[in-house]
Amino acid sequence: MLLKQPKTPELVAAYAKGGLSQVEHFNTVKLRTEISDDFSGDLSNWVNVQGKLRISSGNINATDAFGYAAGYHNTQLLSDNCRAKVVIQDGFIFAGKSCVFICADPRMNFYYGLVVETGLLNNKFHIVRGTGSKSREILASATVEVDPDDTAEIWYDQPNSTLRAYYNGSEVASVRVERNDIPHGPGRRFAGVVMGIDWVFSAGVLFQDFEAWDVSLPDPFIRDGFDSTTVNAWWDVLDNGVSVHQHWFIPHTLGPNNVFWSDAAILHETPASQDSVRIVLRVFNIGAGKFTVALCSNATMTDWMGIQFETGLINNLVHVVNGTGPTDYTYVGEYDWELSTNGTVFVITYNSVTDKLALYRNTSTIPIIEWTPSTNVSHGVGERYIGMVWETALLSPGVEPSMFEVYNVTADAPL
Repeated sequence: MLLKQPKTPELVAAYAKGGLSQVEHFNTVKLRTEISDDFSGDLSNWVNVQGKLRISSGNINATDAFGYAAGYHNTQLLSDNCRAKVVIQDGFIFAGKSCVFICADPRMNFYYGLVVETGLLNNKFHIVRGTGSKSREILASATVEVDPDDTAEIWYDQPNSTLRAYYNGSEVASVRVERNDIPHGPGRRFAGVVMGIDWVFSAGVLFQDFEAWDVSLPDPFIRDGFDSTTVNAWWDVLDNGVSVHQHWFIPHTLGPNNVFWSDAAILHETPASQDSVRIVLRVFNIGAGKFTVALCSNATMTDWMGIQFETGLINNLVHVVNGTGPTDYTYVGEYDWELSTNGTVFVITYNSVTDKLALYRNTSTIPIIEWTPSTNVSHGVGERYIGMVWETALLSPGVEPSMFEVYNVTADAPL
């Protein structure tokens, strides 16, 4: 099957009366591959990198006693955001180590993997970084009691640059890595197994089933590119008005329709499905002012928390705020930082498990600012709305977004 790469989103200069100039278009294409092998046949779809893999009694194994074998399935996955799972053999499990891996190049110079270690004392999962078919570095470990027919999974959660290990479907270990920790991209998306690691008295655990697949990210439940002349109807105005602002050299942005130290606040009519949430926005500095993204809000915006961008000649700051009204709030923390580049993408997350509100810039895994709301903000049904607030300066509105997306947190898109 031939897969054509979608065109890069582009800015199109409109033509004809009433046309919109510099409209920002969004293209969304989801590509997904699934690999499955129950080792009931042969290994004609597998490529050996070290030693030789074989099938014995329905399990994948190394060919020779005291041997070692590593190889991958010849079907390459289509994205870096990928996951692989193995089912532990049925029957007696010998002591030793075996590995399932992802994100590998054809020579296995770099990859991520999950080593399953079994024995009298050492029953563990190890998340590893591979730098050769025989070379691995342990990044994180968890103690597990491996039994026949259990499952072991490794996932490179590419959006969060996090490696996650699962035992029988439950996450048992995770570790964040730098996005350039190993090379990624086409040609580096193979998945496979390593059998007979450190073989001394036995080969270690065998695998009776292997799966690998691309993880599809969920669509945002709120997406607005502000590509109309009017504000979309799903935004409810709670304080003064807002408008879509058209510009000559940058995309359309959303902001207050008045300046002279005025306020404006809007709230989206669709709440999140749970307390944890991820917000992605692209922003532009339109002059001095204050722009706040509100989350975990009630329907009247009298109880919420948010991240504020303040801009000016000297007061370029990022704040965390605790809201008590559509435009009323108190500062609960701040971080000196300058909004230096127009078009920057920011990610705001609230993790209800750790009770952490955080702001990230672009693809960084290190937050610019964090805050623990504790009991300052209510949560639960009715307290999951998303909004935006502006406080203008004399002649300028402050920061305005040109793109705004909100995602529910799911098993395939955790924080």
